[in-house]
Amino acid sequence: MDEEGKAVSKASVFIIYGNWVSESTTREDGTFSNAQVHGGTENLQLLVSKEGKQLYLETLDYHTSPVSKTIVLKKGTQSELQTPEHHS
Repeated sequence: MDEEGKAVSKASVFIIYGNWVSESTTREDGTFSNAQVHGGTENLQLLVSKEGKQLYLETLDYHTSPVSKTIVLKKGTQSELQTPEHHS
């Protein structure tokens, strides 16, 4: 979603594990799915790219499926890197 809570469609979503890369595109409602992950389930890189938005990068470590996340893409350029905000 964007900063106003609206769905972001046609964003490129990459899941990266070592040399393996899976690419998806978000639907009109902003969702995407990736049914297969080749390799391990630790240290997966999630990369989301959309023109006019900051590049989003997060390392995922998970041991169960499915994984559900809400990502807020902030305005900016793809040369700006956005990482997840962690709240204590």
